[in-house]
Amino acid sequence: ILGIGTNKKNIVIVVDMSGSMKEHRSKVEQALSEILDQMKNDNRFVIIGYRGGPTYETFPRSGRMESASQGMVSGARSFVSGMSRRFGGGTPTQNAMVRALNLKPEAIILLSDGAPDDGTPGSIINNITRRNRGRTEIHTVAIGDYTQDKGLTLFLQELANQNRGDFVGRAR
Repeated sequence: ILGIGTNKKNIVIVVDMSGSMKEHRSKVEQALSEILDQMKNDNRFVIIGYRGGPTYETFPRSGRMESASQGMVSGARSFVSGMSRRFGGGTPTQNAMVRALNLKPEAIILLSDGAPDDGTPGSIINNITRRNRGRTEIHTVAIGDYTQDKGLTLFLQELANQNRGDFVGRAR
């Protein structure tokens, strides 16, 4: 999935919906489409979009993982196509990651273009890693021109490294 190596079946997809993501809407939709293309009937997933507040948008609305049936994946595609119209606000990544971990998935895929604004990157990495205790793979995807933002790149790389995950970038 997007160059991420995982064979986990229960996945939470966490999507930064902050205002800065507006300029990357096509990259976000393309990345999410590629993730959904890989879903099989034995997968379970949920999409959690987050922005300042924190405010959450989830698919399915229950906010819980559901089987990746054809109907579920189709509904997720419709949800994804409308996400970018709701981008705005800040980047409370730590809160979104705690919410994702509370679902006890086997893997989390975090897509973001900016550093979090609900704590320092180091404290967030430490807090999430401590809460996770090695149970969940945390994969991170930098969206946009991430090579220009060393802080974001280091934050996402380290979060993935400390949680048995992969880091990938999507600049095109």
